[in-house]
Amino acid sequence: MNLYLGIILKQIVVPERPSRPSTDCDFNENQSQTAPKNSMSSKKVLFEAGDSISVPAQLQPTLPSGELIDYLVEICSLRPEYLRPEDARRHIALLALLKEFLAAETGSDLPSFRLGLILERWIKSYLFDDRVHPLLASYALDTAHFLVALIEGYHSYQPESWEITGILNCSGESKPDFSFLWEKQFKKRFTEKACPIDVLAYVPSGCSVISRNNIEVIPSNCSFAYKIHRCHLSESVEDSYNVHLYCKERGGPRFDVGQQFQFNGSLLVSCRGSFQQYYCPSEGEIARNLVSHPRDWEIDKEINGVGMQVPARWITHALDYHDPREIPNPIPVPEW
Repeated sequence: MNLYLGIILKQIVVPERPSRPSTDCDFNENQSQTAPKNSMSSKKVLFEAGDSISVPAQLQPTLPSGELIDYLVEICSLRPEYLRPEDARRHIALLALLKEFLAAETGSDLPSFRLGLILERWIKSYLFDDRVHPLLASYALDTAHFLVALIEGYHSYQPESWEITGILNCSGESKPDFSFLWEKQFKKRFTEKACPIDVLAYVPSGCSVISRNNIEVIPSNCSFAYKIHRCHLSESVEDSYNVHLYCKERGGPRFDVGQQFQFNGSLLVSCRGSFQQYYCPSEGEIARNLVSHPRDWEIDKEINGVGMQVPARWITHALDYHDPREIPNPIPVPEW
């Protein structure tokens, strides 16, 4: 090795990945991800998606899409243990909208193996419609992933190995194509259109927002303002360095198919914000300068952000700016 190059390499300091406190708000891994290398256990918790409904073994991909959606709604209505009640209500409402869209576009008799094309168009119909709620496209995207999880199956290693077997026979040539959901270009276009967006969120009872030092910054039953930076399915290698605050939840289901529905962004504060792993305001400074109400935009202070991930179910309002110089208008999220 060239001596000069060797000296330079020795001077490069690679920052350690910051540690994070243990919370119940970790992402579940989707069915395409592999097992941890240190996973030696063969034990697996198995859920049959169609066990609780009158499904004759696995459904065939030629089944009309309208009937398939009806089966998914029935599963949601029975509240399986891997599905939070609030998520079940939201999926039921959105699946009904998907069925209406399907009937208007092609008719409910469209074979299930062609549902992927309609699903993409359905999501984009909200994404590019400025008349709908600003978060509706994100909710539709999450319901699309839930639909795929029940149709094709789902596998996670958090908190242990568990899976859901799909209700549709996807082994033949007529397998539904939902690949657009994982395409980088789709997620990039989604983020460019849907984000950034400011929202109001609420810390549920028994939950809190904590720092890397496991110190409480926002207690339960408090509101805060938050800026969503990108699509909840997009990832960045810098995420672990940018995140300084964590949402600590208690009382959720042990297995949660909707755990990944969290947004990357920043808690809004009227003080200096964080910068990757190099700087973050103290817990006390964050708490004192928390932005939590639209009227806080009247304060003659610059508003910055502290890196954080927030569960979608904590969000109560989207903030609409008719005029950047005015106080933002809060728009309640839909009641499912």
